[in-house]
Amino acid sequence: MGDRLNPKLKSSLYLVFKPLGLAIQEEVSASLATDRHVRVLDIGCGDKPYKVLFGNKPCQYVGLDLSEKQPCDVIALGEYLPFGDAIFDFVLSFQVLEHIIEPFQVLEEIYRVLAPGGHGLVSTHGTFVFHPAPADYWRWTHQGLERLFHSVGFDSINIVPQGGTSSCICLLLALYFSFLSDRVKWLMPLKWIGIPLLNILGPVLDKLFQFLNHPNPFNLTVNYLVHAQKANKERNEN
Repeated sequence: MGDRLNPKLKSSLYLVFKPLGLAIQEEVSASLATDRHVRVLDIGCGDKPYKVLFGNKPCQYVGLDLSEKQPCDVIALGEYLPFGDAIFDFVLSFQVLEHIIEPFQVLEEIYRVLAPGGHGLVSTHGTFVFHPAPADYWRWTHQGLERLFHSVGFDSINIVPQGGTSSCICLLLALYFSFLSDRVKWLMPLKWIGIPLLNILGPVLDKLFQFLNHPNPFNLTVNYLVHAQKANKERNEN
């Protein structure tokens, strides 16, 4: 978890977390007020790898997770957030939505606890292997995510895709290289040589074959980051 923001090139998850970390950093920087104290909720916080992005600002950072083994502040389900209405300026949930039985209910809760003008940042897989933790329910398209966020009340939604078709194919190969080399020792070169090469090759091929990338038909997308902003009171009143 600690390598999520700056994954190593030899990581089989590099093509997930490297572009995701850059996208999150860009969205947070663009959304932060210059001097205002902000309240942040991180759902499925793990070891809070993204807390550092708020480190230079006055900030109350609340981590929520299911296990007391994680360095979280609150143990609870995302479907039933134990907070009042409209109290957080940012609600984060990264690589959690696919593991939740009722994603609609979680997004309703995110919308509820966001203050007017607050920002929801949610990431989830487009294409990925089955990875129960403890379960794995969903995969998404940009149209499905847009509809889901609209259905709970968000009307300002920006969906940022990470990794095109070539990166997605390279990611899947890297995952299987890692999986197989851990079980068949003579395949270990696939892990130590093949994975870094795939992690370099994927983004290069994405640029060469842009017609295969989001939002074109027949595209594969590794991951999506959704930035959804709750409308201000002033806007609701007009």
